[in-house]
Parts: sequence; structure tokens; C-alpha cells
Amino acid sequence: MRNGARRAWQDSPAGLAVLGLEMLLVCFGATVLVPLLTGIDVSVVLFSAGVATVFFHFLTGYRSANGSVPIFLGSSFAYLPAILGAKALGFPWPSIFFGLACAGIGKIVFSRVIRIWGSDLVKKTLFPPVVVGSIIAVIGLNLVPVGINMARGDSAALKGYGFAVAYRECGRLDPAGAESVKCQAVAAGYIAPETVDALSSEAAVSRCAALILDDPGKVFATQRYAWIFAVATLAVAVAVMTCFRGILRLLPVIVGVAFGYLLVLIFGRIDFEPLRAAPWLGFPDFTMPRVDWRAAVYVLPFVVAPVVEHFGDIMAVSGAVGKDFFASPGVDRTMLGDGIGTLFGGLIGSVPNTSYSEGVSALNILRISNPRIMLLAGIFAVLISFVQKVAGLLRTIPGCVLGGIMVVIFGGIAVIGLSTYVRERVDFAQPRNIVIAAIMLVVGIGNVAFNLGQVQLSGIGLAAVLGVALNLILPRRLPGEKA
Repeated sequence: MRNGARRAWQDSPAGLAVLGLEMLLVCFGATVLVPLLTGIDVSVVLFSAGVATVFFHFLTGYRSANGSVPIFLGSSFAYLPAILGAKALGFPWPSIFFGLACAGIGKIVFSRVIRIWGSDLVKKTLFPPVVVGSIIAVIGLNLVPVGINMARGDSAALKGYGFAVAYRECGRLDPAGAESVKCQAVAAGYIAPETVDALSSEAAVSRCAALILDDPGKVFATQRYAWIFAVATLAVAVAVMTCFRGILRLLPVIVGVAFGYLLVLIFGRIDFEPLRAAPWLGFPDFTMPRVDWRAAVYVLPFVVAPVVEHFGDIMAVSGAVGKDFFASPGVDRTMLGDGIGTLFGGLIGSVPNTSYSEGVSALNILRISNPRIMLLAGIFAVLISFVQKVAGLLRTIPGCVLGGIMVVIFGGIAVIGLSTYVRERVDFAQPRNIVIAAIMLVVGIGNVAFNLGQVQLSGIGLAAVLGVALNLILPRRLPGEKA
């Protein structure tokens, strides 16, 4: 299709609709993975992403010489450690959402700082390559264990199976083992709790162990071979990323998850109850935030990585469509739209958003120049958020399948961070760069915590704060060294 015909088709109603759905498909996999990993309602996240994208387009297109910026705002993986860490610390969901809303305010503040100081000065002063590369690498490396643990399967179910095997071999178990066998048999639906209570302890253990080992529903087979399903999912995703061309290359998450899902469906067991229980249509399950400044302090340092990522995506999309979006509407305005979208997500119980590199890559591959296509992708996301069967289906995806995908995604995030050192030619002959990178990596990966009263900074958040502070404090040259 020649350029003129392609442009005419993109501007037609049919072309806009098809490409809008295609763009949503490209960004869909990563958008829904974050809520699936955290337990946040998928429908709320789709609604938030769609509304944020639509608002972003109107904001960036307002009085812009280059028109609106063709970007889709999807779920940000940079905040995943913050969400998981806050849950581990015992913060309730309303408090966590307040912290995430404050992250949006943090982006808005950065947008005003950029407007006053200029984007180049902000990057050079606060976010030099050694800080940027370190924080991105820390995010990926910090998350890798999450993916690996998911890929291993349900540890409680595996333990129950192991005790059942031990009972078959020895004919007896200690109290802890006996309780594990009974609990897992009940959890898997093999036997009713009242039946277990009606039996003597020995008879209950014998019955439950036999049911687990017989495994008619393939529950424990799924957990025993979880790593196989995870590796198969990972292998297919890698093959799509490296061996295919065109739009398919941008869908490794969807293709990999679909393959792993089918594999578990054939050789294991999938619980379809969430799908059966979900109505066809319904409102997303919005959650209002609750003011909790401790949660805000915990989450705010995680703003650093998405802010830096935003600069790169605006540069990439400018190159993809041949327009200088740094000049108009300006990165201060695009950052403002990104921040308002994140703030809106926190106010309705969603995860923060970020500009998606997948969408930028699709612009290059499909040679898309019409920004209304991304706008339509946002509208379609809002519409799909009201189809509750979609969220129900996504909740049936086995954890081991998600774990296989997470390994490559989180590992890829770490590699992007490390590649920043190389691309920006960070000079590690300078002691200051070694100190900044070393401290950030150790504090972030080691989840070092700093408590000040009831406020806690830890892990990635503390690493980000230390990186920016050290960059400002440490001398740039040794005493007596010439400029």
C-alpha cells in the first residue's frame, strides 16, 4: 500500500476502527499483567488507562503545532515493587491507592519543574545516566524473584503433595504434615470440610492423601509441573520476539500467555469459576483512596523511573512520526498529561500509568501518523472495561503461565537499565559513578530499609532518593583535577 493510499485508509472510519483495536491489542497484554499480579480489578485498570489516554490526547493537542501526541497510557511496571511492598508492610488498599495518587501529583510537580528549568537541565541535574540506568536495573532485578516464584507454582499445594507421597511411603505423618494434607485436599475441592471433621484424624489423613495422589482434577499435576508450563510459555514469547516480523512481534505477552493457557488446559486444570461468576456487563469495582501520608512517602520515590522513561518515549515517538514533540506541545505538557492520568487512576483504585514503548514500536512498524488511532485505542479500552467477562477470563490465567512471562519482562527491564550505562557511555573510571551505581544496586536489590518514626523508605524507593542525592553531593572531579 503506497503512502498516499495508506494515509487515506488510516483517516477513514473503517481504518481508524481497525487500527485502534490493533493498537489496544498491542498494549493490552502489559496493561492487564500488573493488575493480575497485584490483585487489583482488571476492569478498573482498563477504564483508567482508557480515560487517561483520551485526556492525554486532548491535553497534548490543545494549541499544539504538531497535534496530539500518539501515545497509549498503560499500566506501569515501575510501581509494581511499590504496590507489592506496601501490601507486604500491611497497608490497606485505600491507603495504597492514596500513595499512587500522590505519585501522579509527583509527576505533575515534575512537569512544572521542567517548564521552569527546561528538560535538558532537569535531566542533567537530577537524572544523569548513571542514576537512570541504576534505578531501571534495580526495578527489574528486584522483581525477578516475583516471576520465578510464580513460575514454580503454589508452594502450599506442592508441600501438600509432598506430604501425601511421604504418607504413602511411611504410613504416618507428623501433625504439621497431616494438617497440610487435609488443608490442601479441602482447598482443591477433593473433599468437603465437614467430611474431614467427621473422620478420625488417621482416617482423614488417609482419605485426603489418597485423593491428592489420585488427582482426578489435575490440580496437583498443574502445580507439580508448573515450571514446565512456565518454561513453555517463556519459550513461545521469546520465539515471537526474536523470530517474527510485523505486528506479531509486538504481541509476545498475548501469544505466550495464550499458548501456556492452552497447555495447562490440556495437561492440567484451570479454575473457570471467576469466568462463570462474572456477569457479561457491569461497572468496574472502583475503590476510593484514604489519606495515609506514610503510604505516600513510601510510594513517591518510585516516580523517578517513570519520569525518566517518559523522556525516552517522547523522543522515540517524535522520531516515529517525524514531528518534534519536545518543541510542541513540549515534554512539560506531556508529563502533565501523564501525571493527571496517574492521579486519576489512584483516585478510582487503579495502578499508575505510563507511556508505552510497545505503542511507539507499533507506530514504526505500521507507519501510523494519525494520532486519533491511539485516541480510539483509549476509547475501546473504556468500552471493554464494562465487559466483566473479559476480567473474569483474565483471572483464570494460571500463576505459572504469568510467571513464565514475568521472567522475560522483568529480566528485560534490568537489561534496559544496564544498557543505559553503555548507550550513554557512563564512565566507571570515575569513583563517583561507581559509588552511585553500587549503593543504588545494593540498597535496591537488598531491600534495605530506613525508618524515620512511622515513615519508612526501603528498597527501590530508598535507592532512587540516594541516587539523586549522591549525584548532587559527590564532587564531579578529584581535588586538583583540571576541568
